[in-house]
Amino acid sequence: MKSTMMRLGLGVATAATAMVSVAGIAAADPAPQPGPMAGPACEVGKLCVFDGPQFTGHRLDMFECKNYDVNAAGLAGVRSFVNNQSGEAVATFANDQNVPQYSSKAVDARSDVNAPVRFVKPC
Repeated sequence: MKSTMMRLGLGVATAATAMVSVAGIAAADPAPQPGPMAGPACEVGKLCVFDGPQFTGHRLDMFECKNYDVNAAGLAGVRSFVNNQSGEAVATFANDQNVPQYSSKAVDARSDVNAPVRFVKPC
């Protein structure tokens, strides 16, 4: 009988400890949601490029999966961008000969791109 009472007491103490631990976990801050790392607002699902550093100059928002000629769109190149696309989207940035210079996996932002960029494919 004494052994049963001791086991019962131990079981109640263990359950109380587990409840306190679970309550501590539930009260923790929720995980941060993905969003642009830096720079101006860029609508979810889009790649926003700028022809100036630090997100300045002319801006072009891209969302269609196609090859964009940023010069034809009025930009002097790409010097900064916010990649706020969703999922595993990877944007590719290419030079005048359409040779890839670098890529960006969503969600990402770069304030000063030094490679020459004329063509961008957001997907």
